Amino acid sequence: MKKMISIVSIVVLAFAATAGLSAQSVPKVLATNAWTAAFVKMAGGNAELLAPADMVHPPEYELKVSDVVKIRDADFLVYAGYEALMKTVLESFKKPEDRMIQITTSYESGTLEASVLAIADKIGTRSVAEKNIAEYRKFITESQNRLKEKGIFGRDVLVNFHQKPFAQALGFNILGVFGPQPLNPRAIAELGRLEPELILDNIHNPMAAPLEEILNLDAVVLINFPGFPMEGGRETPSDLPSVAERNLEEILKYNL
Repeated sequence: MKKMISIVSIVVLAFAATAGLSAQSVPKVLATNAWTAAFVKMAGGNAELLAPADMVHPPEYELKVSDVVKIRDADFLVYAGYEALMKTVLESFKKPEDRMIQITTSYESGTLEASVLAIADKIGTRSVAEKNIAEYRKFITESQNRLKEKGIFGRDVLVNFHQKPFAQALGFNILGVFGPQPLNPRAIAELGRLEPELILDNIHNPMAAPLEEILNLDAVVLINFPGFPMEGGRETPSDLPSVAERNLEEILKYNL
């Protein structure tokens, strides 16, 4: 409790002392985790992180006293709202609202575009953002074509709640969604009566094991957060396009 009070007190003072933007031409942006930081990158900026990029579940990262300097020096803080640390920041800390940029982290094109542009309009990089968004939309179209060539496009799937937007973007027919709450016996039974051809799980909170067993299918495990360490020495995806590309390649490996 004393630690929390200390953090609150320090950050209140930090925000009060830095109410205006820094004098630099390029704004200093702080992101809550590697996923929100990747949106900053696609918007044409760069961001320092709060949660380490190699965390399995970055939303659980708790604010530390050492983070206060980062918050103090940042012109903008980009967050999604699901982060544990944001409850403390939003409820207890004084901060200029125009320095807080809340986005929705998703690989669905429309949502991704809205979030990227929300950042770009704040940091003055809209032209770069629009170019990157156009490239991402092209990637989604090309991905759908690759799935069609493989005979996977439009197939029936069960999908982890956190991967539903990406599955929709790729054109899968979603029979059912599991999560974010743990699967209980009733949910397992209900989903087990469906006849999916593919299960898409999420590496940051995997929960497809009972479905794999009852349906006799191996789940394809996808990621959301850039920076998550890959097995076998594979290159770690560092931005939104490389995460989406990695996930697509994992799906294309699956033989229906």
